[in-house]
Amino acid sequence: MSPKLWLISVALLCAWRCTYSIIQSFELADVKLASNTFQAKAAASNIRYLVELLDVDRLLWSFRKNAGLPTPGEPYSGSWEDPGCELRGHFVGHYLSALSFVVMNTGDAAASARLATMVAELRKVQDALRAQGHS
Repeated sequence: MSPKLWLISVALLCAWRCTYSIIQSFELADVKLASNTFQAKAAASNIRYLVELLDVDRLLWSFRKNAGLPTPGEPYSGSWEDPGCELRGHFVGHYLSALSFVVMNTGDAAASARLATMVAELRKVQDALRAQGHS
């Protein structure tokens, strides 16, 4: 390697190390949105949708029906949670992930309570299915 090429290589390496050694990872929970931003308003709207507008009994209807448990309320129809849809239950998985993400990143008490309710109710379904011999 010629001295000139070696010097250029060393200079590029030093420049790269100086640039990238100051980059550090951080937790998403360390990022706080100013309350007056579009993003914060959108996040609040999403949390409201997850916690206030979606009904637990309607989301759990097919799970409970399959387990032979009482099914209060009506199922969501014309959606992934429609009892006749082959994808029923699919949205509930996304819903649990979304609630978990909200709780992890905001600590929202209502989202945490809703997540705990969903998990407890799904546990009842799981227990009922096990009692019927399903593993």
